[in-house]
Amino acid sequence: MGWDGTDGLYDDIGAIALCDNLALGACPFNSSSYGDEENFDKHFGQDVNDGDYGNPSSWIGGPSDPSPFIVLKFFGEVSISAIAFGRDNTGVAGDRNIGTYTVAVTTDVDPDPFSATFTDVGTITINGDTAGFTGSLRHQYPLSTASPGCAPISATALKITTSPNSLCIDELEVYGPFA
Repeated sequence: MGWDGTDGLYDDIGAIALCDNLALGACPFNSSSYGDEENFDKHFGQDVNDGDYGNPSSWIGGPSDPSPFIVLKFFGEVSISAIAFGRDNTGVAGDRNIGTYTVAVTTDVDPDPFSATFTDVGTITINGDTAGFTGSLRHQYPLSTASPGCAPISATALKITTSPNSLCIDELEVYGPFA
């Protein structure tokens, strides 16, 4: 499945039900980070699901990494219907969002984020802002055919691999079955 970015449903962060966000209880891992490679004080992997929004609490893959990724490892198997993220959910920073994000999951028991068998479930391609769409703001993307009434995807970990141009993810959110 693929999204061109504009397929995502925009949600204002004031309307987010954080208690339903499965990512808040997950353990983040990353292949690289801008903060580590550039000796910078932000953009680390642990920031991607810390519950804080905005540029200082975001993850950017390391600039020398040809295939940067972030993994959220869940404690056991979960059911996922949608993910949500933006470059800067507060709307302040609008750079580092144009590119491709590949979404994958694994059901490996206690998966190693670096060697588990991940299966791609879709790609999100953001080509910039268009009429009615601001690519840097938070959007929600249903996984597979997940929408009200459709079956969620089972996963023990979720992985997003980004284009090798230092894309930024602010507060990756993961949601279970739709009500």
